[in-house]
Amino acid sequence: MVRAARRPAPVWKDEGCQIETSASSLSPWRLRASRVPGGIESGLCTLDGKHVDAVLDASQVDAERLPPVLNPGQQAGRLLAAAAEATGLPAGVPLLASGADHVLSAYAAGVAEPGDWLIKLGAAGDILAASRENVVDPRLYLDAHPVPGRWLPNGCMATSGSLIRWYQSLAGGEDLLTLDAEAAERAPAAVLCLPYFLGEKSPLHDPDLRGTFAGPRLGHTRADLYRSVLEAIAFGFRHHTVAQPIFLRSAILSLILAMRVSLPPTTPCLLEWE
Repeated sequence: MVRAARRPAPVWKDEGCQIETSASSLSPWRLRASRVPGGIESGLCTLDGKHVDAVLDASQVDAERLPPVLNPGQQAGRLLAAAAEATGLPAGVPLLASGADHVLSAYAAGVAEPGDWLIKLGAAGDILAASRENVVDPRLYLDAHPVPGRWLPNGCMATSGSLIRWYQSLAGGEDLLTLDAEAAERAPAAVLCLPYFLGEKSPLHDPDLRGTFAGPRLGHTRADLYRSVLEAIAFGFRHHTVAQPIFLRSAILSLILAMRVSLPPTTPCLLEWE
């Protein structure tokens, strides 16, 4: 996404072009004297950090206006005086290159060595694994690991926590622990749910998919529907383990356990809830 294209002409002219893949409440555009575009995620660079000319040409971005890609932790500039006045921070404070939230959360959770992996449940749902190889798979995503020479192949479901919260609102805002307890008493797969209520990202990459509840009857309760939501999210993650074996297949067991609807896992799993 070329954010500069949506900014006033004087900003484009005087400040150059910044490429980012996510919005922020306090734009780095106004904060730092030198700006760093995202590398792999921006879609402008190859895995080795070189610009992709075809992409730059299609987006009408001049490569000479792009600053170099920095690794997380490298200094990108210092806080400008105007930004210091607006934020109350000292002018000249060093500003460091950061990283995507899913990448840094995986790193903070200890995903560093091959075999380490993380399931991250937020509004969307992420599954990430550490690798020494750049696993390029068109069904998935690939990020550079904060540790040089390592990679984070990953997948992202469009919904997980957001689907749970949506169903909670339909259930009158009932406490999730109560819904969990009710769901634990219901039979598995009594109702089937497809979790594509916002389309789907990986591994299907289809924005036109839609969520579905299949097989409900008058004897079913809100607990059956809620359990089907939990099972749909869990099996959405399992879909990633089928698509790419680098994700441990025991992920599904740990995820269902975390949702209180199945048996204990056979192997440990890092679970992070937002």
